[in-house]
Amino acid sequence: MFLFIINIVAILLVIYLAISYVYFYYVVYCASKTRIVDIENKIAAIDYLNTFNVVVYAHNAEQTITTLINALKNQEYNKEKYVINVILDNCIDETAKVLEISSGTRLWRLNSEDGLPAGKAESIKWFFDRIFINDKSDAFVFLNADSTIRPDFLSRLNDKINRSSVVSGITLNKNLFSSFIGRTIGYRKIFLNTIIFVGRNIAGFLNYLNDDIFAIKKDVLLQVRNNFSKDIDYQFELPIKLSNMNIKMEHSPDIRVFKQYYETTDNILDFFNKINFKKFSVFRKNFKNIFSPDYSLASKEYILSALYPGEFFVIISCLFLMKFAFINNFILSYQGPYLIFIYYFILFLYLAHVAKFNFQKFTFWTCWLLFSPLALFSNYFINYYSEYIQKKHNAEETKMNENSTFIDVLLTNGDLELSTKLEIINEDALYRVVFWYEKKYMSSQKYLRLSEALKEISETLMEKGFALKICQNCGYFEFQNNGRSDFDRGNCYLKMIKKESKFPELTSVWDYCENIIPEHAKNFVRKELENIDEDK
Repeated sequence: MFLFIINIVAILLVIYLAISYVYFYYVVYCASKTRIVDIENKIAAIDYLNTFNVVVYAHNAEQTITTLINALKNQEYNKEKYVINVILDNCIDETAKVLEISSGTRLWRLNSEDGLPAGKAESIKWFFDRIFINDKSDAFVFLNADSTIRPDFLSRLNDKINRSSVVSGITLNKNLFSSFIGRTIGYRKIFLNTIIFVGRNIAGFLNYLNDDIFAIKKDVLLQVRNNFSKDIDYQFELPIKLSNMNIKMEHSPDIRVFKQYYETTDNILDFFNKINFKKFSVFRKNFKNIFSPDYSLASKEYILSALYPGEFFVIISCLFLMKFAFINNFILSYQGPYLIFIYYFILFLYLAHVAKFNFQKFTFWTCWLLFSPLALFSNYFINYYSEYIQKKHNAEETKMNENSTFIDVLLTNGDLELSTKLEIINEDALYRVVFWYEKKYMSSQKYLRLSEALKEISETLMEKGFALKICQNCGYFEFQNNGRSDFDRGNCYLKMIKKESKFPELTSVWDYCENIIPEHAKNFVRKELENIDEDK
């Protein structure tokens, strides 16, 4: 029975590998025709200068956005043929002030009620809905504020957008080749960009959009703008929509952006993991559409592409077949697994030849086969372990803080108000306050008095340029002198000063109202109270 199961698995595995080999050989063959295709495209090139609307998405990007804007202003392209728009997605840093100094850039401030970033997809739709009627451009170019470009960027993009309605480029990391692991990953990315993506493009297959750089003609964007939503992963879903509409999309390694910051190996590996996860999510979500007549063949192939094996899987499969090759009654002869491995090795050499890898590049790329399983699995493990530790920590915190209370409070920097939370914890007759914003938190030390814990949190936030809008930090508030050890209540003198009441109002230190004034106004409030006493 065991051998029967092994034979069934072996047959399915060989069929699966055979189909994937045919696919990879075809894609690499198409990639080898790149120069011929480029020459044909140059011959058929359309000499037309498009008008571009360059849209830069920014969220707290004061450190990087100036470099990108300067690079856009210094393009070797007719300055009258492009405009620069920047979407400021709930920025709470100095991004707006940095851009206001320079001219030639139009700012669009997106401020959500909760103060949280809307995300690039929602920002694009929000922006396009407001400008498309009066916009005179031919195409929109979307960039991220943490990237930069070369002077010939728009000129290269113009040639591509004349041929295709949608163009997606590639991203290069600043420090990609600065270490052994970085070079290993770097040549892997070159392999993907120059062979797989280009080969798929020439073969008529689909590629996912590069979120860092893509361009869309205006009439196409008008048709697909509803795909830019937080509920839809446009980076992976939009190619399916475009293919079903018979709209051409091109992936071009000539259209490049460069990240301004240094990325760690973990960040790059995490990127690969997320890409694989999203591709599988597209497959799971659209599996039923493979059988739909409304979907194009290219869309169906794109959905199934999530199942194509990686290098490490092929090697493991060959080792699995080799293990059982010498067992009696095994369905494959002992030469079978070795022939499969030899075919794969030949494919490997063919890939290196098409990619024009020299011996050094070939060596680093080969290391990916050894490094990738360890790196990717360790990355998965680290993420899983970190999530496990966080859940365990949260469980311990929940158990330990059964007496904790959450309070909704507002945080302000003078221009913007953010919805945050305070967690008040009573542990062994000592108070501790935890400040929460989104998933980030900051905790105070333990104090005998609640007011001291709140004071520590308030002072720490004030050092960062933020004020916590609670009664304890208000000029109308005074603590009660009744000997309470925790100091959790006090008197609000607002109504007395407004002569709406003869007595102060009892309030908690964490309460909030619209009339809160700075704490340094207490002297003014005391003088007003003295005047009231004199009038009596």
